Amino acid sequence: MTKKTLLATFLLISAFASQSQAATRYVVDEVFITLRTGAGNQFAIIKSLKSGDKMELLEEDAEGFAKVRTDDGKEGWVRTQYLQEEPIASIRLERIESRLEKMKEENKQLKQELDAVKGDKKELEKERNNLQSSADKLTKQVDHMRQVSAQPIKLDEENQELRNRTVTLEQDLNMARQEIQVMKDKSDQDWFLAGAGVIVLGIIIGLILPKVRGRKKSSWDL
Repeated sequence: MTKKTLLATFLLISAFASQSQAATRYVVDEVFITLRTGAGNQFAIIKSLKSGDKMELLEEDAEGFAKVRTDDGKEGWVRTQYLQEEPIASIRLERIESRLEKMKEENKQLKQELDAVKGDKKELEKERNNLQSSADKLTKQVDHMRQVSAQPIKLDEENQELRNRTVTLEQDLNMARQEIQVMKDKSDQDWFLAGAGVIVLGIIIGLILPKVRGRKKSSWDL
């Protein structure tokens, strides 16, 4: 291996080593400008302004200067090239981070509200189940009461039917008694007629028999 090759190798290794040890850096986003009494560098400086300072634009000229009013009410001239419509990146980042923190806080609150809603949902489901159970019990009780209340109605109907049957039986019994009485009266009448016939027959026999005996004696006397 030649000396040139060794030197080249050494330089290459040194370059890699230096690159591996170097750290990354960025330019600071910070600029200072001057607010002057007139549109030009020859005018007196009123104050210094830094990046991100907010001001009201009053007018612009053709030389690249703009008249502005700062937040503390001071008016002066600055170079137009240092002005922009949007805030600088650091302020935008600050606002974004602020909004992000606000969103995180809102997200946290929403999560808490969600957890609370889930808890309320569980409570509502539990209450609904309890109400459903109570409703089922009440339904069973109502059905039982209907059955119990139906029994007296059924008994009343049966009693009414028994009353009707009793009335019918009483009517049949009265009719049977009347028939028996009629038959008894008829039997008594028949016995009475039979007795009267016997009596009449006895009277007739009593009247006829002496005459018959008298005739026999007369015939015997001859």
